[in-house]
Parts: sequence; structure tokens; C-alpha cells
Amino acid sequence: MLSHYQMKEIPYLRILGRTNGSLEPVTLFWTASGIELNVKATEIWVKIRSDYDVFEPWVDVIVDGVLSQRLMVNKGEQEICLFRNMERDKVRNVKLLRDTPAFPTDEKTLLQLLEVETDGEFLPLETPKLRLEVIGDSITSGEGGSGAGEEMTWNSFCFNAVDNYAYMAAKRTGRGVQLHQSERLGRFLFLGRQ
Repeated sequence: MLSHYQMKEIPYLRILGRTNGSLEPVTLFWTASGIELNVKATEIWVKIRSDYDVFEPWVDVIVDGVLSQRLMVNKGEQEICLFRNMERDKVRNVKLLRDTPAFPTDEKTLLQLLEVETDGEFLPLETPKLRLEVIGDSITSGEGGSGAGEEMTWNSFCFNAVDNYAYMAAKRTGRGVQLHQSERLGRFLFLGRQ
């Protein structure tokens, strides 16, 4: 039987990236912002809310370090299955990441995480020894990371939170990462120990 948890009720929930600090709901603005949790369960779902006028948000689901889903998010509230039919006794690390940046030309852009449903239990997360904050431009937001190489149309699909240098560098070095994308600005910030 699935139990519902508001975001503020989830023990060991890690918020990834810059947000407004609220857990009611968790509002995701930037590429690779999202949530991370360890769960021992057969299934887990996230209820989300989305809105946009022009550029729809996309999300990535990463289970045990492997990209398992890349999804376009429809307007309104909906549930996304992160995984199901898994072994109950295995602890799985799950991340849900915003793939697309907040588009300044789309005033309605919105992606919020409302609650989690699962039949399992939440377990502690390992704290990264170090973390990086990458402040950059279109490369930082993974622009061009998805789609055909010759595709030059600027749209939501072309952005990718996982197949970009900042996420790959953090994963390879065992660090946590936060991304902040703004045109014509690129910097690595070493934030040290948490």
C-alpha cells in the first residue's frame, strides 16, 4: 500500500540546486535542481505541478546513478513514477532533476514538486565531502546536450541536465553539484566542505 508524504514530511530529503528554500512545495528553477533520496521500496511516485506558455519543462529520473527516464512535463498536476516493481529489500538512490532552465522569455515557467508516494521507507543519504557550484551560460545548462547534432532549433528538448560538463565533472569527482545558468557568465565555485 502506498503512503503519501508532503515534501516537508520526508526524512533525509536532499534538495539539489538553488530553490526558493520552501518545501511547500519545492520549486525548481535551474537546470539540475531537484531532489535526491534513498528509499527501500518496490515503487515510488512524485506528484508535480507545471506551467509554461512557450517552453515546457523536462525532467530526468536517475536511479542508482543511471538515467532511467527523460520526460517532458505537461501543464497542471500529475504523478510521475520514478520506479516500480523493484526488490523491496534493496536501498535505491533516486534523483529527480529539472532538465531545462527557467526561461526568462516565458513568464509562466513553473515546475514544483508537491509530494511523494511510496510503499517503502526513506533512509539516510551520504553527505558529499565536497560540492561544486557551477555558474555559467548555455553550456552549463546543457544546451545542445539532447537531440540530433545538426539540430539548431532552440527549444526545451535541446537542454540536458545530465549530459553536460558540470554534472559529469561532479559525478566523476564524487562531488555534489549546483548549477546556475545565465547568459554570458561562466564560473566554477569551489564551495568546500558541507
